[in-house]
Amino acid sequence: MAQLHSLRSAQIVDINAIKMVFSVPLELDSDHIVVLKLAESTDRGDVMIGAVTVKGILENTKWGTERVERALELLLKEGMVWIDEYNSERAYYFPSLCL
Repeated sequence: MAQLHSLRSAQIVDINAIKMVFSVPLELDSDHIVVLKLAESTDRGDVMIGAVTVKGILENTKWGTERVERALELLLKEGMVWIDEYNSERAYYFPSLCL
């Protein structure tokens, strides 16, 4: 962990049983952490582990669509998720979790 001091904006986040290091120049809020946890634990058959959909987030939280989209928008803007559209549903993949 001492080596992380050279990454001035590094943040260590517990995602279920995994410790992840984020070195993006922003602070992740609790909404982003919830989305990451859902992506890490996805095993419902609709998307692979490491990915989420708006529908999946809505089903697992009590959030509205706007809140889900706001959280995903920042993660997308910062390059932390990739988008894949298939059968008219958009999936958001976290390369750090699925590759």
